[in-house]
Amino acid sequence: MDRFLDLLLLGVIGAFAWGGGAQAAEPASERWLEVFPAYPKARQLCSEHISGTGMHILWESYAVAATPEEVAAFYLRHFPDATAPKPKQLEVRAPKDKILSVYPAAEPSFPRCAKEPGPTEKTVILVSQAIR
Repeated sequence: MDRFLDLLLLGVIGAFAWGGGAQAAEPASERWLEVFPAYPKARQLCSEHISGTGMHILWESYAVAATPEEVAAFYLRHFPDATAPKPKQLEVRAPKDKILSVYPAAEPSFPRCAKEPGPTEKTVILVSQAIR
């Protein structure tokens, strides 16, 4: 098992063993795309719409100060079947083509918009939906 998955597992076990930290204790009443619990203290970077032939994509991105491992552990508690396509990334797929992705803010691999993560924000969360 790679180091990232080891850290995720330790984070999830630690959260359950110790009753979770301040972030885990906060209620996540807001849901992004009506499915994904909003990450506590996330700052929205943008909300975009891309039109295409036969479908369009709605996507929003958020920045948080927490590490990618902490954010991934938060979503793994809600979606244990999530996948890690690359180190320090997480992807959650939900019905109706809804996807939540977690990226390190320092890496250029996520879709960008006019607002960028701030210097203390370590993680970008992207939620999207393809509508056919």
